[in-house]
Amino acid sequence: MKQNEPPFSSPTSSVQPAPSESTTSGLAIASLVLGILSVPLTCLTGFAGGILGIVALVKINRSGGQIKGTGIAVVGLTLSAIMSAVGSLALIVALVLPAVQAARDKARQQLEVRQKMETQQQILTQPSGPPESGGGPSSPDDAGSR
Repeated sequence: MKQNEPPFSSPTSSVQPAPSESTTSGLAIASLVLGILSVPLTCLTGFAGGILGIVALVKINRSGGQIKGTGIAVVGLTLSAIMSAVGSLALIVALVLPAVQAARDKARQQLEVRQKMETQQQILTQPSGPPESGGGPSSPDDAGSR
């Protein structure tokens, strides 16, 4: 037996380190789940999914191949970004539409008031009395002068 060999080792066995296994990023999976949930919940989970997707991509790129899941993180980030944009747009529309409708209603009311005032002004400026007919005298004095 040689001095450098352990007592219970066989000459044919060699101890090799276990191959390093790459794991899928938990942040990428969380980003994907939140991205999928952002479809029915719009921007409620979309912002968190987007942030997790970005963090997952940064960690995956820095891991040197030890962590995988780039595609999952990209899909989660994309779904989250799209649904956050759609949700934000829907929120803006929901807030602006009532204000636009109120302005239209007020303009319509002002137009109706203006039209009523113009109608009343026209009635007041018309001469009182029967309308003149072209054939006969308009007053008894005119009849005597002919």
